[in-house]
Amino acid sequence: VLAECRDRSTQTNEPLRCAPLTLALARVRGPIALIEVGASAGLCLYPDRYAYRYGDADALGSGGVELVTELRGDVSAPTRLPEIVWRVGVDVQPRDARDPRDRAWISGLVWPGETERARRIDAALDIAAADPPLMVAADASEPGVLEDLVGRAPSGATVVITTPGVLPHIPREARARLIRTIADLPARWITID
Repeated sequence: VLAECRDRSTQTNEPLRCAPLTLALARVRGPIALIEVGASAGLCLYPDRYAYRYGDADALGSGGVELVTELRGDVSAPTRLPEIVWRVGVDVQPRDARDPRDRAWISGLVWPGETERARRIDAALDIAAADPPLMVAADASEPGVLEDLVGRAPSGATVVITTPGVLPHIPREARARLIRTIADLPARWITID
């Protein structure tokens, strides 16, 4: 256990972050090339593969992961899932949902008593394992990393870069560099930080 803690970083991967992400992605014209910064095992790269229940609105989508949330303010639930044609995650230490040790690490970061969250993460790991995304081991704030990924996106797709819950974990200088880089790219940026 000590070796695992020494060699790995904390990487909470929460598919529930896809609820607000999908709300924003539904407003982007597809098809979408999705790039997630701080992807861990890539569980937030599958907003099109999960089911959603936004308050009293009709259920949207289907699958082994159901994300239940409420809407506040003047916001309507999305009526369609995003059309994602390409997905890639970038992380300093990406995890592979097919690897038993990586799965155990991601599952082990769930707090005791969070039974529903543990089920949600295990089901999302199954989805990622069945159709693994491209995962890049790199620091997204370093020059050339995101530029390369954006250049590899399929032509005709709208590139969307997401940072769902990662910015507070990036040191200030690197975070500022990352934000400047994203702003200069031909891409949309969705963050929930």
